Amino acid sequence: MTAPVRRGLPDPSELEVEHGLRAIVHDLEQKFAGRLSPQTVGSFVRESFALMDRDAAIRVHLVALTRRFAWDRLSALEKVENRVATGVPEVLFVCVHNAGRSLAAALLAHRAGERVVVRSAGSAPADQTNPVVEQVLHEIGCRSPTPTPSR
Repeated sequence: MTAPVRRGLPDPSELEVEHGLRAIVHDLEQKFAGRLSPQTVGSFVRESFALMDRDAAIRVHLVALTRRFAWDRLSALEKVENRVATGVPEVLFVCVHNAGRSLAAALLAHRAGERVVVRSAGSAPADQTNPVVEQVLHEIGCRSPTPTPSR
């Protein structure tokens, strides 16, 4: 027996994604209230999701990752538009897969501590850290790179 065809109704997973994106938009609108418009926040969240969804091989955590990506992009926009000065330099390491979560980023973060904000990004991120990078970092006493905590 085949499943009945559902005409005109959205896929349940699409509804979950939409619900998750609306929750992210609501949360980030509150976080950036008075500094960035709700329209800007909403468009950045949806664009962030679309950018990651475009080439995603695994979609399980895509909505959760969208929050972090949108937060980082909105924070950068806020700094540029409002000229927010943190007094702490920021460095962004960018690569395609980011499978090592950027070895250079991990080393800088290890050496600089809280004197520098270090970020790494990949346009098509891998789902795990490269084992060779893990081994090298362990050998030199540097902890493995971890994602920026959710805000």
